[in-house]
Amino acid sequence: MNSYNVKQVADLLKTNPETVRRWIRSGKLVAQQDSRKGGNIICESALREFVKSTPKYAGTTTAFLLGTAALSTALIGGIVAHKLSAEENIKNAHISANDICEFVSTEIEALSSSVSNKRKTIRHLESEIENESKKIEELRELLKTLSTLSDGGEKDER
Repeated sequence: MNSYNVKQVADLLKTNPETVRRWIRSGKLVAQQDSRKGGNIICESALREFVKSTPKYAGTTTAFLLGTAALSTALIGGIVAHKLSAEENIKNAHISANDICEFVSTEIEALSSSVSNKRKTIRHLESEIENESKKIEELRELLKTLSTLSDGGEKDER
């Protein structure tokens, strides 16, 4: 699983690092803190949950938030953070091409899933729009009928 530090999350979500720290303190964003000096490490799954549950960021994914130029930096940064947190006693984290390939494959799966979910959401919303449009049309017809009856009823009374 990939990890991010506070600055990386702030960059991804285009917000201030202090805002990210506030989310962590309030419990909105789950993070691990091995030591005060080490800072907070946010797991990819926790970040995804936060993004999904926050209206401002709902419907976005990490890769869409990243610019293509920042993508490779974020990929490597995420891998390094994960390696460092998983292996606390190692002073130099070694990242292999296999690690990067695994990370990219995981990201592809996550993005594919996200796209699939968004397509389902779009179909659901289109269905709701169609149903509500039909209801609007039916109500307009009812209003027209009632208006005609009301106009006709007043004429009969006179």
